[in-house]
Amino acid sequence: MKKSLLFIVINLSLIISIEAKDMVIKIPLTQQESAKIINISGKERMFTQKMSKEALFIKLGINREKSLENLKETMTLFDNGLSILLNGDKNLTISKTTDQEIIEQLTKVSALWTLFKVELNRVLENRANEKTFENLSKDNILLLKSMDEAVDMYMIKSNFYKINQKLAEQINLSGRERMITQKMTKELLLVANNIDLEDNRKNAQKSGILFEVNLKELIDNTTDENITQQLYKVAEVWAKYRTIIMTANISKNSLNRLDKLNMPLLKEMDKAVQMYEDLSKK
Repeated sequence: MKKSLLFIVINLSLIISIEAKDMVIKIPLTQQESAKIINISGKERMFTQKMSKEALFIKLGINREKSLENLKETMTLFDNGLSILLNGDKNLTISKTTDQEIIEQLTKVSALWTLFKVELNRVLENRANEKTFENLSKDNILLLKSMDEAVDMYMIKSNFYKINQKLAEQINLSGRERMITQKMTKELLLVANNIDLEDNRKNAQKSGILFEVNLKELIDNTTDENITQQLYKVAEVWAKYRTIIMTANISKNSLNRLDKLNMPLLKEMDKAVQMYEDLSKK
């Protein structure tokens, strides 16, 4: 089975790569366009974790109908974002890229996403079994890492990085924080679902520590007062959230609290990312 899945990934990669070579595209030239595409690709990175989190909420039966709606929406958003990165978007003034390395990386993302989506559809169609969630547990990390590589490529290869390295890195780091809000929640839900208990308990705590470290770095190195205030709002929500993560508390009350606080944390962090992107317009 593993060999057949690998065969599918390789063949999908070849097909998409052949199609990609026919694209007439360019590296984003303006600071504003580069900032936008770093944000969009970073959002795709976050969606890999958000989808996994939502599937695990469904398995636990927590706010099930809403989690089903959320998962469908997030899958659509991921599809749309990947299409924008591969094909560009005139309405968003985003160009395609001629960079072959980025094209090949997005090809890998597309192939992994095709396989990952099969498992998520099993969850949506109420056909998931324990093996489905074991696959999701492993495969979401492959998709995350592949998308993360694409984000870093967009950042480092852009003219924006050469002109304003600090702001490019802040957009990327704040976007990474946005992803970690979902990653640490997913890891705790894996514990609650009795999947690799000890590893995921440690992973959730490590992610929580990393979130704190990154948040402090952003606060200490941001000179824009409005963004600093937004980061303090993130810190306020995180203060309510951190105990659940750091103690890996999976009691019913804690999981319900996790469900209520997770999206406010994500939304406040997303506002901060957007504010960093807006600085590129000035």
